[in-house]
Amino acid sequence: MNERCPSALKQLEEVKELLQFFVDDLSNVKTIKDIDKLKTFKKTFQEQKLILSISAGDLFEETRLLLKKDLKLNQLRPFREGRAAAQMKSFSTECWFFIDTQGNIITNTMFSNVSDFEEGKAEVDRAGVKWYIDRDGKKIGEFF
Repeated sequence: MNERCPSALKQLEEVKELLQFFVDDLSNVKTIKDIDKLKTFKKTFQEQKLILSISAGDLFEETRLLLKKDLKLNQLRPFREGRAAAQMKSFSTECWFFIDTQGNIITNTMFSNVSDFEEGKAEVDRAGVKWYIDRDGKKIGEFF
């Protein structure tokens, strides 16, 4: 997408490797003398977890804004469970659909309103008829 995305992904991978190193190191803690290792690990883990959280948040926000621009969308909600609700104007109506983190459209239908994904499903509304879809865009259950 741009130079910052690969950089952020590399940083996330480095943090992941560092955390794995500490987890492996912890498996060797067998005595009370090693308690200092635990304290050091806890502090380092909290610092790295914060860095990982910030990096991931920045990466997803940047991706979201780039996708919004590239797809010429009116709105693009934040990603939830790897999916984001996207809105574009079609003639005089506003149409909603879902995309994945790569920008691929995962729903074949345009909706008049949608909720964000939660626990693997999202509520969708088309002309007052509501139902749920799964993360692949397939209908779950009956209309309500």
